[in-house]
Amino acid sequence: MPLPLRTDVRGGKRTFNGFRSIRTITVAVLAALATSVTPGIFASSASAAAAPAEFIGISDWSWPSTSDSQQLSADGVRTVRAGLAWDWVEHVQGKRTWGGVDKLMSEASTGGYDLLLALNGCTVWACGATRTAPQTDQARAQFQNYINEAVRRYGAGGTFWASKPSLKPVQVSWQVWNEVNVGADWPNPTTAGYQQMLSETSATIKSVDPAARVVTSGLAEFPADSTGATLTNFLTGLERDPAFRSSADVVAIHGYAADPAGVMRILDTTRRIMQAAGDNRPIWITELGWGSGGPSHPFAVDPATQASYLRSAYDTMVACRDRWSLERAIWFGYKDIKPAALGEPEYWGMHTGLYKADGGAKPVLDAFREFAGGRELPGGRASGCGLSGGADKAATVDPRNSPGPGTSGASDAPPTVTVTRAPTLIGASAGAARVDFVTNVGNSGSAQCSLNGSEWTPCATPYLAPRDREGAFTLRIRAMTSSGVVSETPATASWTVDLTPPTTVFTKKPPKRSTKRAVAVQLGVQGKALPVAPTKKKGSKTVKNKKPTARFTISNEQVTFQCRLNAGRWEACSANHRAKVKKTGRHTLSVRAIDAAGNVDTRGATAKFTVAKKLR
Repeated sequence: MPLPLRTDVRGGKRTFNGFRSIRTITVAVLAALATSVTPGIFASSASAAAAPAEFIGISDWSWPSTSDSQQLSADGVRTVRAGLAWDWVEHVQGKRTWGGVDKLMSEASTGGYDLLLALNGCTVWACGATRTAPQTDQARAQFQNYINEAVRRYGAGGTFWASKPSLKPVQVSWQVWNEVNVGADWPNPTTAGYQQMLSETSATIKSVDPAARVVTSGLAEFPADSTGATLTNFLTGLERDPAFRSSADVVAIHGYAADPAGVMRILDTTRRIMQAAGDNRPIWITELGWGSGGPSHPFAVDPATQASYLRSAYDTMVACRDRWSLERAIWFGYKDIKPAALGEPEYWGMHTGLYKADGGAKPVLDAFREFAGGRELPGGRASGCGLSGGADKAATVDPRNSPGPGTSGASDAPPTVTVTRAPTLIGASAGAARVDFVTNVGNSGSAQCSLNGSEWTPCATPYLAPRDREGAFTLRIRAMTSSGVVSETPATASWTVDLTPPTTVFTKKPPKRSTKRAVAVQLGVQGKALPVAPTKKKGSKTVKNKKPTARFTISNEQVTFQCRLNAGRWEACSANHRAKVKKTGRHTLSVRAIDAAGNVDTRGATAKFTVAKKLR
């Protein structure tokens, strides 16, 4: 899932500072989904159809610039979702700076699009960290005070609009937190904890602007952290609290899946849980997308497929929106972003944009524009819901038994599992071996794991294997439907745990005394021990070996070295190292090896030598 960069808007400035705020969306505009199946499966040929103008939009890593806003307006985008993190406005307690948010409002008014503001994140002075939720009574009260001012400023009849009579007020909706179930921005989330925040925040908003729409946190299908919860479990828990249905006007989800059919599964699952609880509120997808690059991942496709997925998924959602009471769907993102801007390794979420990071358009842009602004779709697309059961809400069956789009009757097809991330080598300084996987039966399905041929036992993603012993490990994962059908071919992940640091040795020590100020040494690591015979030949006689100790070989293990001269800093060095000294006198060279698993030889090896003006 994309990890939106923190955008610093204090004082109206837009700068990237590398702070990862998972799903703290700075801009999100409703956008296009697409399918892995042919459009004919999802849409029947009939008269042209169109979605409401506000149905489609876009999301991005930062707020739109003036030129971005002008282009969005020209393309017919009518809804933008923008993050409004507390720390961005009140980084210093008691000093709130709204300049950047004022500009966002002005751009939206000029561009003619509505805003969904995502309220996410805390401040260091209130919570100790920004990527957490207010927990204490005092922090929660301070958070509500901040929200109260935001609504009074930008809500209906707000002070900002009163001060700018030339601007047409923008319709603002408010989203309470972001991906609360994922576990990254709210470690160890609970439904009770989130429901308390939702109730308090909704009451604050409605007390200022009774007509404002309050939207729940977008729930992701799978957690990104071991402390998170699945969409099914978290939403089911929320629905058990009657207060949940009166605390928000809209239920939000995130539609990240391996293909567009998976998005429909997520929608069916959400509506089915809501129906069981008597919840008839509308659904918004506040994030969705596929990457057109990055390392291999189920959510990474080629650029042409990205565009195809957008078209066919939105065709389905437009045609079948009554099935889910789906009012809006947001695409992430507007532009790709480079890994250096986030300060983290590249992944698929950096490539979900309509534009490349350098500004070049991608094929998905044309696909997006087909839906923006409520345009009629050509060729009879989206004119009828081709899903099994059509647009009837009662058709949202349990995804474990769902026959899938375009089919009828029960499905006994074996479920599939895909490993999305797995370690290869684990060292002593690493945490548990984490294996992430996804199944095509959703969170309502079950997964079973077998480690090194052990019995199949229930497991969940991410799978955390302890690293308390060395050796090679292979994990097999299979999915199982409620009817007992299991995967024909389990997914596998293999890794090695190496807890033993290398032993550093000098294969060539420096001379004890030298006139040169660049002293050459050779480094290696100790290999296995070879036994020494208890006897040896001495001339024609066999005599007892006085020192029958083992002799060690030099290993060919792949390692890196660090060297330190005297009390200096550790610096990278090669196996053939030249220690350069500035002064004559006695010196100490310390060396240590680091193996491929990251294990460091903390004892290392040392050699002492003297550099003199001349040899004695």
